[in-house]
Amino acid sequence: MRRGLCALTICGLLLTAALGAADRPQDSAGTKKAGTPSGAVPSAPQDSGRIDELYSPPPPPPPLPRRQPDRAGSAEVQDPPATNPFVDEKTSGKPAAASLARPAPPLPKPMASSSAGAAASPSTEPPQRPKLPVPPAPPAADSSAQPQAPPSKPAPQPEVAKDEKPEDETCEEEDTCRWCHCGKLGEPWKLFHGECLKEHDITISGWSQAGIFANQFGAPTNGPLALNNLTNFNLHQLWLYAERKADAEKHGGFDIGGRVDHVFGIDAPDTQCFGDRGWDWGWNDALGIYGSAIPQAYAEVAFGKWTVKGGHFNTPHGYEIVPPTGNFFYSHSYAFRYAEPFTHTGFQATYKAGDKLSVFGGWVDGWDSGFANRNGADTFLGGFNLALSEKTSLAWAVNVGNWGTGAIGNAGDIFFHSLVLTHKFNCKWTYVLQHDLGANMGLVPGGTWWYNINHYLIRKINDCWSAGGRFEWFCDRDGVRVIPGNAGSYFDATLGLNYKPHSNFLLRPEIRWDWYNGTVAAGSPFNAGLSQSQFSGGFDMILTF
Repeated sequence: MRRGLCALTICGLLLTAALGAADRPQDSAGTKKAGTPSGAVPSAPQDSGRIDELYSPPPPPPPLPRRQPDRAGSAEVQDPPATNPFVDEKTSGKPAAASLARPAPPLPKPMASSSAGAAASPSTEPPQRPKLPVPPAPPAADSSAQPQAPPSKPAPQPEVAKDEKPEDETCEEEDTCRWCHCGKLGEPWKLFHGECLKEHDITISGWSQAGIFANQFGAPTNGPLALNNLTNFNLHQLWLYAERKADAEKHGGFDIGGRVDHVFGIDAPDTQCFGDRGWDWGWNDALGIYGSAIPQAYAEVAFGKWTVKGGHFNTPHGYEIVPPTGNFFYSHSYAFRYAEPFTHTGFQATYKAGDKLSVFGGWVDGWDSGFANRNGADTFLGGFNLALSEKTSLAWAVNVGNWGTGAIGNAGDIFFHSLVLTHKFNCKWTYVLQHDLGANMGLVPGGTWWYNINHYLIRKINDCWSAGGRFEWFCDRDGVRVIPGNAGSYFDATLGLNYKPHSNFLLRPEIRWDWYNGTVAAGSPFNAGLSQSQFSGGFDMILTF
């Protein structure tokens, strides 16, 4: 009995000693506590008082700390940017090795969830990593995202749809339309066209001009205004021409061409060969108001840098011409009618000395004469055209010689020259200075003289609209050019517009002020000889085809 008690006592002491050794900490040499595996995150000791813990196998190592759920408990916290030092780029968002060296604090126990598998919100705030400066992220590559403009700046303008275009671009593309659109005009319509004409470089074209010009007095005539002296609504010109320009450069060094014009209207009698009363002289109606004329009929030959034409052709003198398509104003200057010729008959050779200079010269039978030369005139006609710069050009022409016998027309010797200086300030503004000087010698001592200075200023607004002004001083020193017997100076100030609603249609309204300063032996120029000044105006319409 005693032996059994002793044995039980000894067993109890041994058991007590074993339990005490398990509860003591490790020694100072750094050995780990019993039951703690190497590399595991230490946890708080648990003393349950159970005897079988001493001999149980070590527990498996706890898993690495998981990412903290957000406050809602339904999504993970987003990884920091790639530039964050706590993220290893090679591990695609996994914590870097440097962050694993420091043990993470224990996770708080989640709250119990009523639904199976659903994570509840943590009871305490998750631990925050140290905030380090993070470089700004580059702008998003998504082009559809529109950045919000700062409040101080205006809101961005809405983008134009791909199938829509700004108004100015639309105007640029529609400039082929013949109707005026956005200040643009396309190429004019042509009545005579075709591959045959184009292949042979032949042009057949023309125009019709009609208008009305009246004065302040209501007089039936406008005085000495050239080609606008009647106040009725008139058909000025019904013009048709056929032309083939000789071009040696285009056709292998040699080419043949020519031109013929015919005009009908109230302007025709003034363009006939009244200088010697030949050729088309007298092709008029019974009243001499309407008539026909052939102002040009010539042939030309081109070879090398030379072009030679022979026949009846328009004069190179002056700035204004008979065809209205070459003039800005409806009315004409005094110099156009009383200082210069309209046509010549003879020969003229032109030499192209370069891109900027051409020189011409030849023989003609005076002024406004036909092929018969019934007045016996014998004169030289020459001059040059020079481009001084890209914006400035100079044209000069001279006619000198025997003006005729006077049996029908002019007599004595003639010296006449004209100079036209054209300068373009820019693509909108153009200035023209014209000067004429004429002297008829051999009839009276000292001869008779006339001269003028004309100024033109034209403003091109766009292809459809232009505005212009003209100021002229014309001096008939001896009273032989405008009204025989009245020696003095004539002035005109003109303002006009050009409007083209269509590429083939031109409307030219204008107003004009004329005054005269000189002798009135033959009566005043205006209001049937009663006034030395006159205000007038009108408009004309030109239809090209």
